[in-house]
Amino acid sequence: YSPELQQCSQSCNCSNHDFHPVCDINEIVHFSPCSAGCHNYSIFENRKRFHECSCVSPIEQTANFSATSGFCPVECDMFLPYLAIVTVAKMLSATARVGNVIITLRCVDEKDKTLALGAVEFMISIFATIPYPLLYGHVINKACVLWDESCGHQGNCWLYDNTLFRQYLHSLSSGFIFLAIICDFVVFILSSKISNMYGINTKPIENLEVQDTNL
Repeated sequence: YSPELQQCSQSCNCSNHDFHPVCDINEIVHFSPCSAGCHNYSIFENRKRFHECSCVSPIEQTANFSATSGFCPVECDMFLPYLAIVTVAKMLSATARVGNVIITLRCVDEKDKTLALGAVEFMISIFATIPYPLLYGHVINKACVLWDESCGHQGNCWLYDNTLFRQYLHSLSSGFIFLAIICDFVVFILSSKISNMYGINTKPIENLEVQDTNL
């Protein structure tokens, strides 16, 4: 999407409220067929093809049409490797959950175990569950290149910059993961100071008397 290209269709009085994207042959997304300066269209395989589009570079118009309805296709050759990496990362991160729960239960008195679990869930809600939609929403909105505007108010995002979107999303997630690794490492170091971690009675048993019971 290139806002500069919309200037060539200013004389067409195109609407800025009805978003109907078209992809020209240069793989540039236009706000609508009107914004691309298209005058005619035809139907091919249930999809509109637009012709005589004045905002599409005539030098590159080697095909018999100038633009097609919808967004430009995006090739993603790394989807399967990305899916595999995310799956492995999720599996590795899940292995630490049991250990975290055990440490939480073993570092408090038996009567405080329920309170400890409640305190952990409370902290997760305060610092993760509640703020993360707001934080991620704010970061993702930074990648928006086209906003809906109605009555002078900003609405939903119509189009994102895919490159910025993935950079912002994965950078923020990687930062949180790195912080979590540091915290887990600190817990690992300090957990060695926990005595009787598994609740085993290590005191010697004295004066043990064995009585036989005749049934």
